[in-house]
Amino acid sequence: MLGSVPDPVLAATVRRLRKDKGLTRKALALRTGLALSTIAHTELARSVPNWTTLRRITAGLDLSIARLAAAVEAAESGLEVVMAPEPWCYFDWAYS
Repeated sequence: MLGSVPDPVLAATVRRLRKDKGLTRKALALRTGLALSTIAHTELARSVPNWTTLRRITAGLDLSIARLAAAVEAAESGLEVVMAPEPWCYFDWAYS
């Protein structure tokens, strides 16, 4: 778990990003394979999402974890963030 107390800023940020994408909770649940209640509890700060849940939510929103973290930090600072399209980068992590 990321912490033992739900983060209301994270919850509000996930909700805002979902709405910005024009998705309902049900649509995001379908895109992520998560239960609708998981999405709702995350957005309402009723539970603390684990790492896997956050990764699935960000993937469903077509965002990286880094973009979500930046949006949460901006919200905590009182800044309004307009999310540009996520740049796609592919890395070759082949080890020799």
